[in-house]
Amino acid sequence: MLTPVLETERLILRPPAAGDEKPLFEALFRDGDVCRYTGYSPHRDIGETERFLRDELARISRDDHYIWCYEKKTEGELVGFGGVMRSPVRGRFELGFFTAKRFWGRGYTLEAAEAMLRFASETLGIREFTAKHAVGNTASGWVLKALGFGFRRRTTITKLNGSRSFDALEYGLRIK
Repeated sequence: MLTPVLETERLILRPPAAGDEKPLFEALFRDGDVCRYTGYSPHRDIGETERFLRDELARISRDDHYIWCYEKKTEGELVGFGGVMRSPVRGRFELGFFTAKRFWGRGYTLEAAEAMLRFASETLGIREFTAKHAVGNTASGWVLKALGFGFRRRTTITKLNGSRSFDALEYGLRIK
């Protein structure tokens, strides 16, 4: 199944598309604060974001990779990026998200994550999810707990380019 468009009270979640490079770069990938606790290092230029988007678009047609750009309904402004995808290491579906700094603390991440989980559980029938966050990223921990995730174990997150690893907490969620 292709990633569908989802809607919440304040957001539209839509599959990423060619042309999203600039908003993704400007709102998320060039910001060191946004990337600090993720697997992504800040992108030095828009070319890195273009490569990232090209890779994501190649995976989006798979039945185990559902990703969205989430935007404000009223202005269409990019708020964040996230999704649910099967972890190649653990075999479970993992929830991931990151939000532009200007929208931190406004409930957008929780709203988007709720919509992603609802789609995955109600439409795809997925009942078990994992998620993790850096120990220092207490805001993401708050979002996961608000979604009903429970602590499982301490682990690490390594930047995709291998430049850095940091302590993380892994959580799980089972939907009946």
